[in-house]
Amino acid sequence: MQKLSLCLFCLVFVLPLPMPEPAAAAGYCPSSKGGKCPSPRKISHKRSDFTTAQRAKMMEEARKICKKAYGSSSTVYKLDYYKWRVTCNEH
Repeated sequence: MQKLSLCLFCLVFVLPLPMPEPAAAAGYCPSSKGGKCPSPRKISHKRSDFTTAQRAKMMEEARKICKKAYGSSSTVYKLDYYKWRVTCNEH
């Protein structure tokens, strides 16, 4: 009975999802000058690129992010300076 209801659920809700339309051409932006898409700006740094004060400020911001996402008992596990990513520990 459960398998039958799961199949019906999939047929009703999963299959009728509309498929996104393919883009005209990869790398083509009609609103840009010349039709070319601007390349995304890549920001990457090493830990040594920042002063001690800047790293402390970043850690404070990372703590705020973890606190907002997981509550006040969470801690910062890792601050990735290259990918601008914060990894949190939940407690």
